[in-house]
Amino acid sequence: MTLQINRREALALGAVSLASLSLGGATKDRPAMEIPAGLVSAHDESLENRMRRQVLDPESRWHGAIPDGNLLHTPHAAADLLYYASAAYFQPLSSFHQSPELFDRMKWAAAFLERAQTPDGNIDLMETNFNSPPDTAFVVHKIATAAR
Repeated sequence: MTLQINRREALALGAVSLASLSLGGATKDRPAMEIPAGLVSAHDESLENRMRRQVLDPESRWHGAIPDGNLLHTPHAAADLLYYASAAYFQPLSSFHQSPELFDRMKWAAAFLERAQTPDGNIDLMETNFNSPPDTAFVVHKIATAAR
């Protein structure tokens, strides 16, 4: 018997699998590694910039997305938000540590990514590449890192 699965199903299965992994992360009493002074606050500042630009209107087709410099709402920017937000959410030294608001923002970005997929499970690079497996891979890499 051969299992047939499309790209969309494979991506969803991979994301769920990665999300289920244990983080085994640091605590305030036991950091995973020494963190250079200012690194967490610089990261939080970068995340705040992304959050300021995130579309919050639940009626908008772009809800959860972040417009780029050309006002295009790309999956890449939503994946970046997940990448940065997951690090801050689990970092005890971050001002966003276990923030319910940040968790909502991550859910909205993930929902946008799901809506942005083509029927084949790919995403579009809005400027040039449509239904693009390579651009999908770049987005999946960020999401997988966030899930891990």
